[in-house]
Amino acid sequence: MKLKLNLEFLLAWRNIWRFPLRSALIISALFIGIWAGTFALAFVKGLATQRVQNQLDYSLGHLKISSPESDNEKLVGATINYDSIKVILKKTTILANSLRLNTLATLQAQGQTVAVDWYGVVPESEKSTLKLAEKLVEGKYLDKLPPKSMLIGEKLAQKLQLKLPVKIVITCQNYFGKTVKDTFSIGGIYRYYNHKFAETHIFSRQSDLRTILQIPDNQAFHQAIIRLNDYQIAPELAPELAKNWQAEFQSVKIQSWADVSPELAYLSILQSYFFLIFNGIIVFALTLLLINTMLMAVLERTQELGVLKAIGMNRQRLMRLVIYETLFLTLLGGGVGLLTTYLSLKLWSQIGIDLSYFGSAWGSWGNAPLVYPILDLSDLGGIALLLCISSLLSAIYPVYKVLQASAIEMMKNK
Repeated sequence: MKLKLNLEFLLAWRNIWRFPLRSALIISALFIGIWAGTFALAFVKGLATQRVQNQLDYSLGHLKISSPESDNEKLVGATINYDSIKVILKKTTILANSLRLNTLATLQAQGQTVAVDWYGVVPESEKSTLKLAEKLVEGKYLDKLPPKSMLIGEKLAQKLQLKLPVKIVITCQNYFGKTVKDTFSIGGIYRYYNHKFAETHIFSRQSDLRTILQIPDNQAFHQAIIRLNDYQIAPELAPELAKNWQAEFQSVKIQSWADVSPELAYLSILQSYFFLIFNGIIVFALTLLLINTMLMAVLERTQELGVLKAIGMNRQRLMRLVIYETLFLTLLGGGVGLLTTYLSLKLWSQIGIDLSYFGSAWGSWGNAPLVYPILDLSDLGGIALLLCISSLLSAIYPVYKVLQASAIEMMKNK
């Protein structure tokens, strides 16, 4: 049995090199197709993963607790009290939380007026929950600035042509509906990939915003941003919390990041579908290529295969011979392609792919200028399995053509 298998392996190996140019072209096509397709999958997965992670790390958090009244409008009076949610904040799955005040305001500087989304935060809590403090490009973070200081985005600073240090006038409505204004100093500028966010979101100490809004309850706030051990459990945890504490916490609304930003959740789902569809396209194209190649190889050797049948090679051995040839081509082209992809990803996942030359259009979609391709070993293993299945499917029709004719008919064929 071992001798028979060795003979079939040897014949299959020699057969694919009977026409070295054709075999080399087929192997090259398989190599390029697998490498390019797999690397493209890694790029898309890395881009989608980064976009989700950046949004969660710098702006959204994993869970959000707010008042139901603040759904449509950012009402100053739509507050919740710390005592009403402190039980939730003590759950073991919660790593950190940031209690925020929030209102819409207008900012005046350099003779220009813009609408902004103003957040009052406790600097220490905010830094442990979100990572926006890591994105400072100028000035200092709020914990190192004096009272009545603000943090603004680089895009807003460019729009208003602001340079540190500079004072601005900010206007908003307080808790009692009265329009109030005050002067603040811009103490820091952050750079965030989402340009729309950086143009509209400003931050100050919570105590400064509380003084301006004149909210009577010192324990009241507008929203709590929560960071979990794992962001992927948030879509399941939010409805569970809402259900378990519904009777006690009817005055609050608990949302996961997927509820706050549905488009980000759809992006994660689409990424999975894209992976499956793109893999299917690659495998289908390679299957057609292998079928065409093996069918040509079988038809060219009809007389030779007829002689092998006549001297006693049975159907199973002929079938294995064709299958081995297909597998050898797949392993040489696809296997080397997957290995090259793995080595390429080891490099590019460290240095990243710089797409900053696309300019502001790329950043306006919330994308980072550096994209780090990602593909797990399980993904590569899945692609390798699909390639093996593809090679076996590719051998079915050529094998059928070999087995359906008798040895005499095959030897007569010229």
